[in-house]
Amino acid sequence: MPGQRQKQQKPKHPKEKRPTTPTFLLELPLVVDPGQATRLRAHLEAARQLYNAILSQGQKCLRRMRAGAAWQAARDLPQHGELSVSP
Repeated sequence: MPGQRQKQQKPKHPKEKRPTTPTFLLELPLVVDPGQATRLRAHLEAARQLYNAILSQGQKCLRRMRAGAAWQAARDLPQHGELSVSP
């Protein structure tokens, strides 16, 4: 798109490897009767739909914000550490 700035690459510093700690994972089956399974499935589906709706609204808001003139003006400000050259 015209007018978009390319992202600046930050210098990559090699990260020190952290020692790994032992991890244990135990999965247990959930034992429910058919009525509980139906209710649980309905609750999980409602939660999924709510999550997706909130995520969608947030993404729309972010797109509108980034398209605004104030956002573009803020992007054009010198970043911390950049030297501004005055004429």
